[in-house]
Amino acid sequence: MIESPAAARVSPEVALRLLSGRFLTQVLLTTKDLQLFSRLAEGPLNAAELRADLHLPEDRLRMFLDANVALGLMTKKEDVYQLAPVAESYLVPGKAGYLGGLIEHFQTNVYPAWENLTLAIKESKPQVAGENGSTDIFSKSQESEEQARIYMEAAHSLGFADGAALADGFDFSSYHQLLDIGGGSGALSLAITKRYSGLEAVVFELPKICVMTERYIAKAGVACRVRTIAGDAFEDTLPGHPDIILISHFIHAFGRKHCEGLLRKCYDALSPGGCLLLVDPLLNADHTGPITTLLTNLTLLTIAPAAEAATALDYRHWLSRGGFQDVFDKPLASIRHLVGGYKPR
Repeated sequence: MIESPAAARVSPEVALRLLSGRFLTQVLLTTKDLQLFSRLAEGPLNAAELRADLHLPEDRLRMFLDANVALGLMTKKEDVYQLAPVAESYLVPGKAGYLGGLIEHFQTNVYPAWENLTLAIKESKPQVAGENGSTDIFSKSQESEEQARIYMEAAHSLGFADGAALADGFDFSSYHQLLDIGGGSGALSLAITKRYSGLEAVVFELPKICVMTERYIAKAGVACRVRTIAGDAFEDTLPGHPDIILISHFIHAFGRKHCEGLLRKCYDALSPGGCLLLVDPLLNADHTGPITTLLTNLTLLTIAPAAEAATALDYRHWLSRGGFQDVFDKPLASIRHLVGGYKPR
Protein backbone atom coordinates (compact mmCIF):
# COMPACT_ATOMS: atom_id res chain seq x y z
CA MET A 1 0.00 0.00 0.00
CA ILE A 2 1.41 3.41 -1.00
CA GLU A 3 1.21 6.09 1.67
CA SER A 4 -0.48 9.36 0.76
CA PRO A 5 1.68 12.51 0.87
CA ALA A 6 -0.36 13.77 3.85
CA ALA A 7 0.29 10.58 5.84
CA ALA A 8 4.00 10.79 5.08
CA ARG A 9 4.14 14.28 6.60
CA VAL A 10 2.85 13.18 10.01
CA SER A 11 5.54 13.78 12.62
CA PRO A 12 6.41 11.09 15.18
CA GLU A 13 6.95 13.81 17.81
CA VAL A 14 3.93 12.88 19.95
CA ALA A 15 4.93 9.22 20.11
CA LEU A 16 8.55 10.07 20.83
CA ARG A 17 7.55 12.50 23.58
CA LEU A 18 5.46 9.80 25.23
CA LEU A 19 8.35 7.36 25.03
CA SER A 20 10.51 9.95 26.79
CA GLY A 21 8.10 10.39 29.70
CA ARG A 22 10.03 8.05 31.97
CA PHE A 23 13.20 10.01 31.30
CA LEU A 24 11.61 13.16 32.70
CA THR A 25 10.60 11.40 35.90
CA GLN A 26 14.06 9.94 36.32
CA VAL A 27 15.68 13.36 36.08
CA LEU A 28 13.53 14.48 39.02
CA LEU A 29 14.29 11.36 41.06
CA THR A 30 18.03 11.47 40.36
CA THR A 31 18.21 15.17 41.25
CA LYS A 32 16.64 14.28 44.59
CA ASP A 33 18.95 11.29 45.10
CA LEU A 34 22.03 13.42 44.38
CA GLN A 35 20.77 15.95 46.98
CA LEU A 36 21.00 18.75 44.43
CA PHE A 37 17.72 20.29 45.60
CA SER A 38 18.99 20.47 49.16
CA ARG A 39 22.38 21.85 48.15
CA LEU A 40 21.03 24.57 45.87
CA ALA A 41 18.45 25.56 48.47
CA GLU A 42 21.41 27.02 50.38
CA GLY A 43 22.23 29.34 47.47
CA PRO A 44 23.29 29.44 43.78
CA LEU A 45 26.41 27.53 42.75
CA ASN A 46 28.29 26.92 39.55
CA ALA A 47 28.91 23.47 38.13
CA ALA A 48 32.47 23.26 39.45
CA GLU A 49 31.36 24.12 42.98
CA LEU A 50 28.61 21.52 42.86
CA ARG A 51 30.98 18.92 41.45
CA ALA A 52 33.51 19.49 44.23
CA ASP A 53 30.84 19.63 46.91
CA LEU A 54 29.12 16.41 45.80
CA HIS A 55 32.23 14.60 44.47
CA LEU A 56 30.77 14.14 40.99
CA PRO A 57 32.39 14.18 37.52
CA GLU A 58 32.02 17.70 36.10
CA ASP A 59 31.24 16.78 32.48
CA ARG A 60 28.34 14.49 33.36
CA LEU A 61 27.07 16.76 36.11
CA ARG A 62 26.94 19.78 33.81
CA MET A 63 24.92 17.81 31.26
CA PHE A 64 22.51 16.74 33.99
CA LEU A 65 22.17 20.25 35.44
CA ASP A 66 21.30 21.63 32.01
CA ALA A 67 18.55 19.03 31.69
CA ASN A 68 17.12 20.31 34.99
CA VAL A 69 17.13 23.82 33.54
CA ALA A 70 15.30 22.65 30.42
CA LEU A 71 12.66 20.96 32.59
CA GLY A 72 12.06 24.08 34.65
CA LEU A 73 13.50 22.74 37.91
CA MET A 74 16.52 25.08 37.87
CA THR A 75 17.57 28.35 36.27
CA LYS A 76 21.00 29.13 34.83
CA LYS A 77 22.80 32.43 34.40
CA GLU A 78 26.19 32.10 32.74
CA ASP A 79 27.52 29.07 34.65
CA VAL A 80 25.59 29.56 37.88
CA TYR A 81 22.63 27.32 38.75
CA GLN A 82 19.84 27.97 41.24
CA LEU A 83 16.49 26.41 42.04
CA ALA A 84 13.44 27.45 40.08
CA PRO A 85 10.43 28.53 42.22
CA VAL A 86 8.63 25.18 41.82
CA ALA A 87 11.65 23.26 43.12
CA GLU A 88 12.20 25.79 45.90
CA SER A 89 8.59 25.40 47.03
CA TYR A 90 8.01 21.66 46.70
CA LEU A 91 11.26 19.71 46.30
CA VAL A 92 13.44 20.91 49.18
CA PRO A 93 13.37 18.61 52.26
CA GLY A 94 12.14 20.41 55.34
CA LYS A 95 9.99 22.94 53.48
CA ALA A 96 6.29 22.99 54.39
CA GLY A 97 5.25 22.03 50.87
CA TYR A 98 7.85 19.28 50.37
CA LEU A 99 6.52 16.47 48.16
CA GLY A 100 8.99 13.90 49.44
CA GLY A 101 6.24 11.68 50.86
CA LEU A 102 4.47 11.64 47.53
CA ILE A 103 7.69 10.84 45.69
CA GLU A 104 8.37 7.90 48.02
CA HIS A 105 4.80 6.65 47.56
CA PHE A 106 5.14 6.80 43.79
CA GLN A 107 8.46 4.95 43.85
CA THR A 108 7.22 2.30 46.30
CA ASN A 109 3.64 1.75 45.18
CA VAL A 110 2.47 3.68 42.14
CA TYR A 111 5.22 3.03 39.60
CA PRO A 112 5.28 -0.75 40.18
CA ALA A 113 1.48 -0.83 39.80
CA TRP A 114 1.64 1.27 36.63
CA GLU A 115 3.92 -1.36 35.12
CA ASN A 116 0.80 -3.56 35.16
CA LEU A 117 -1.63 -1.01 33.70
CA THR A 118 -2.50 -3.47 30.93
CA LEU A 119 -3.50 -6.08 33.51
CA ALA A 120 -5.42 -3.50 35.54
CA ILE A 121 -7.54 -2.81 32.47
CA LYS A 122 -7.92 -6.44 31.39
CA GLU A 123 -8.65 -7.78 34.86
CA SER A 124 -10.53 -4.70 36.11
CA LYS A 125 -8.72 -4.71 39.43
CA PRO A 126 -5.82 -2.87 41.09
CA GLN A 127 -2.28 -4.18 40.78
CA VAL A 128 -0.63 -3.24 44.09
CA ALA A 129 1.63 -6.01 45.37
CA GLY A 130 1.20 -6.17 49.14
CA GLU A 131 3.19 -8.54 51.34
CA ASN A 132 0.01 -10.12 52.70
CA GLY A 133 -1.76 -10.43 49.38
CA SER A 134 -3.19 -6.93 49.25
CA THR A 135 -3.88 -5.66 45.74
CA ASP A 136 -5.09 -2.11 46.52
CA ILE A 137 -3.30 0.74 48.24
CA PHE A 138 -5.75 1.09 51.13
CA SER A 139 -5.32 -2.56 52.14
CA LYS A 140 -1.56 -2.40 51.72
CA SER A 141 -1.34 0.70 53.90
CA GLN A 142 -2.83 -1.33 56.75
CA GLU A 143 -0.24 -4.13 56.49
CA SER A 144 2.47 -2.44 58.55
CA GLU A 145 3.42 0.81 60.25
CA GLU A 146 5.97 1.48 57.49
CA GLN A 147 3.38 1.12 54.73
CA ALA A 148 0.96 3.29 56.68
CA ARG A 149 3.67 5.93 57.09
CA ILE A 150 4.46 5.99 53.35
CA TYR A 151 0.81 6.34 52.42
CA MET A 152 0.15 8.98 55.07
CA GLU A 153 3.12 11.13 54.09
CA ALA A 154 2.06 10.96 50.45
CA ALA A 155 -1.47 12.02 51.33
CA HIS A 156 -0.14 14.85 53.49
CA SER A 157 2.10 16.06 50.66
CA LEU A 158 -0.92 16.36 48.38
CA GLY A 159 -3.17 17.72 51.12
CA PHE A 160 -0.89 20.63 51.92
CA ALA A 161 -1.56 22.40 48.61
CA ASP A 162 -5.16 21.23 48.40
CA GLY A 163 -5.98 22.59 51.86
CA ALA A 164 -4.69 26.04 51.01
CA ALA A 165 -6.62 26.01 47.73
CA LEU A 166 -9.82 24.94 49.49
CA ALA A 167 -9.44 27.59 52.19
CA ASP A 168 -9.11 30.16 49.40
CA GLY A 169 -11.94 28.71 47.31
CA PHE A 170 -14.74 28.38 49.88
CA ASP A 171 -15.88 30.71 52.67
CA PHE A 172 -15.91 28.73 55.94
CA SER A 173 -16.49 31.79 58.14
CA SER A 174 -20.14 30.99 58.93
CA TYR A 175 -19.44 27.38 59.98
CA HIS A 176 -18.38 26.07 63.38
CA GLN A 177 -18.02 22.26 63.24
CA LEU A 178 -16.29 20.50 60.35
CA LEU A 179 -16.34 16.71 59.89
CA ASP A 180 -13.48 15.57 57.64
CA ILE A 181 -14.36 12.03 56.47
CA GLY A 182 -11.37 9.87 55.53
CA GLY A 183 -9.17 12.91 56.13
CA GLY A 184 -5.90 10.99 56.46
CA SER A 185 -3.26 13.22 58.02
CA GLY A 186 -5.85 15.96 58.52
CA ALA A 187 -4.01 18.20 56.05
CA LEU A 188 -7.18 19.81 54.74
CA SER A 189 -8.65 20.38 58.19
CA LEU A 190 -5.37 21.80 59.44
CA ALA A 191 -5.14 24.27 56.57
CA ILE A 192 -8.78 25.34 56.88
CA THR A 193 -8.81 25.77 60.67
CA LYS A 194 -5.56 27.70 60.50
CA ARG A 195 -7.30 30.18 58.18
CA TYR A 196 -10.64 30.22 60.03
CA SER A 197 -10.14 30.56 63.77
CA GLY A 198 -13.84 30.06 64.61
CA LEU A 199 -13.93 26.57 63.10
CA GLU A 200 -13.31 23.27 64.89
CA ALA A 201 -12.70 20.03 63.00
CA VAL A 202 -12.98 16.28 63.53
CA VAL A 203 -11.00 13.93 61.32
CA PHE A 204 -12.94 10.66 61.04
CA GLU A 205 -10.51 7.88 60.13
CA LEU A 206 -9.62 4.24 60.76
CA PRO A 207 -8.06 3.61 64.19
CA LYS A 208 -4.52 2.94 62.88
CA ILE A 209 -4.64 6.10 60.79
CA CYS A 210 -5.88 8.22 63.69
CA VAL A 211 -2.72 7.47 65.67
CA MET A 212 -0.61 9.08 62.93
CA THR A 213 -3.12 11.87 62.28
CA GLU A 214 -2.77 12.99 65.88
CA ARG A 215 0.96 13.45 65.35
CA TYR A 216 0.34 15.80 62.43
CA ILE A 217 -2.23 17.70 64.49
CA ALA A 218 0.17 18.08 67.41
CA LYS A 219 2.95 19.25 65.10
CA ALA A 220 0.64 21.88 63.57
CA GLY A 221 -0.14 23.27 67.03
CA VAL A 222 -3.94 23.26 66.61
CA ALA A 223 -4.86 20.31 68.86
CA CYS A 224 -7.32 22.54 70.69
CA ARG A 225 -9.44 22.83 67.53
CA VAL A 226 -8.70 19.68 65.51
CA ARG A 227 -9.14 16.16 66.88
CA THR A 228 -9.68 12.63 65.61
CA ILE A 229 -12.48 10.12 66.04
CA ALA A 230 -11.79 6.54 65.01
CA GLY A 231 -14.27 4.67 62.87
CA ASP A 232 -15.14 3.25 59.47
CA ALA A 233 -17.09 5.64 57.26
CA PHE A 234 -18.74 2.76 55.43
CA GLU A 235 -19.71 0.77 58.52
CA ASP A 236 -20.20 3.22 61.39
CA THR A 237 -22.54 6.09 62.17
CA LEU A 238 -20.95 9.46 61.49
CA PRO A 239 -20.07 11.31 64.72
CA GLY A 240 -21.66 14.49 66.01
CA HIS A 241 -23.91 16.98 64.26
CA PRO A 242 -21.55 18.98 62.03
CA ASP A 243 -22.70 21.97 60.05
CA ILE A 244 -20.20 21.20 57.28
CA ILE A 245 -18.83 17.86 56.04
CA LEU A 246 -15.77 17.44 53.83
CA ILE A 247 -14.90 14.37 51.73
CA SER A 248 -11.75 14.59 49.61
CA HIS A 249 -10.23 12.08 47.17
CA PHE A 250 -12.38 9.35 48.71
CA ILE A 251 -15.42 8.90 46.49
CA HIS A 252 -13.11 9.19 43.49
CA ALA A 253 -11.22 6.10 44.71
CA PHE A 254 -14.15 3.98 45.96
CA GLY A 255 -16.78 5.01 43.39
CA ARG A 256 -20.14 6.72 43.77
CA LYS A 257 -22.11 3.46 43.75
CA HIS A 258 -20.11 2.13 46.69
CA CYS A 259 -20.56 5.48 48.48
CA GLU A 260 -24.35 5.79 48.16
CA GLY A 261 -24.80 4.79 51.79
CA LEU A 262 -22.14 7.28 52.86
CA LEU A 263 -23.98 10.08 51.04
CA ARG A 264 -27.15 9.25 52.99
CA LYS A 265 -25.17 9.25 56.24
CA CYS A 266 -23.80 12.70 55.44
CA TYR A 267 -27.28 14.03 54.76
CA ASP A 268 -28.59 12.60 58.03
CA ALA A 269 -25.63 13.80 60.11
CA LEU A 270 -25.62 17.39 58.84
CA SER A 271 -27.42 20.07 60.80
CA PRO A 272 -30.31 21.69 58.88
CA GLY A 273 -28.81 24.16 56.42
CA GLY A 274 -25.44 22.41 56.66
CA CYS A 275 -23.13 21.94 53.69
CA LEU A 276 -21.48 18.89 52.13
CA LEU A 277 -18.24 19.52 50.21
CA LEU A 278 -16.70 16.98 47.83
CA VAL A 279 -13.15 17.63 46.63
CA ASP A 280 -11.91 15.39 43.83
CA PRO A 281 -10.09 15.53 40.49
CA LEU A 282 -12.93 15.79 37.94
CA LEU A 283 -13.06 15.50 34.17
CA ASN A 284 -14.19 17.95 31.53
CA ALA A 285 -17.66 17.40 30.08
CA ASP A 286 -16.32 15.30 27.18
CA HIS A 287 -14.01 13.25 29.46
CA THR A 288 -10.87 14.15 27.43
CA GLY A 289 -9.17 16.38 30.00
CA PRO A 290 -7.58 17.79 32.03
CA ILE A 291 -4.61 15.52 31.46
CA THR A 292 -3.67 15.58 35.18
CA THR A 293 -7.12 14.21 36.05
CA LEU A 294 -6.94 11.55 33.35
CA LEU A 295 -3.57 10.38 34.64
CA THR A 296 -4.86 10.46 38.22
CA ASN A 297 -7.77 8.28 37.12
CA LEU A 298 -5.41 5.77 35.53
CA THR A 299 -3.26 5.78 38.66
CA LEU A 300 -6.32 4.98 40.77
CA LEU A 301 -7.24 2.26 38.28
CA THR A 302 -3.97 0.54 39.17
CA ILE A 303 -4.03 1.07 42.96
CA ALA A 304 -7.62 1.70 44.20
CA PRO A 305 -10.53 -0.71 44.74
CA ALA A 306 -13.15 0.96 42.51
CA ALA A 307 -11.69 4.01 40.78
CA GLU A 308 -14.21 6.11 38.90
CA ALA A 309 -14.00 8.85 36.31
CA ALA A 310 -16.63 11.58 36.70
CA THR A 311 -17.44 15.15 35.74
CA ALA A 312 -18.65 18.02 37.90
CA LEU A 313 -22.10 17.55 36.34
CA ASP A 314 -22.10 13.87 37.40
CA TYR A 315 -21.39 14.90 40.99
CA ARG A 316 -24.00 17.67 40.89
CA HIS A 317 -26.69 15.24 39.74
CA TRP A 318 -25.58 12.76 42.41
CA LEU A 319 -25.93 15.31 45.21
CA SER A 320 -29.27 16.54 43.89
CA ARG A 321 -30.66 13.01 43.83
CA GLY A 322 -29.45 12.66 47.42
CA GLY A 323 -31.68 15.54 48.51
CA PHE A 324 -29.12 18.35 48.60
CA GLN A 325 -30.17 21.79 47.40
CA ASP A 326 -28.40 24.74 45.78
CA VAL A 327 -25.76 22.37 44.43
CA PHE A 328 -22.69 24.15 43.04
CA ASP A 329 -19.26 23.42 41.65
CA LYS A 330 -16.06 25.34 41.03
CA PRO A 331 -12.46 24.52 40.12
CA LEU A 332 -9.84 25.05 42.81
CA ALA A 333 -6.33 26.40 42.41
CA SER A 334 -4.98 22.85 42.42
CA ILE A 335 -5.72 19.68 40.46
CA ARG A 336 -8.95 19.28 42.46
CA HIS A 337 -12.50 20.45 41.83
CA LEU A 338 -15.04 21.44 44.47
CA VAL A 339 -18.68 20.29 44.36
CA GLY A 340 -21.09 21.08 47.19
CA GLY A 341 -24.69 21.18 48.27
CA TYR A 342 -26.84 22.17 51.25
CA LYS A 343 -29.24 20.21 53.42
CA PRO A 344 -32.64 21.97 53.53
CA ARG A 345 -33.36 23.95 56.69
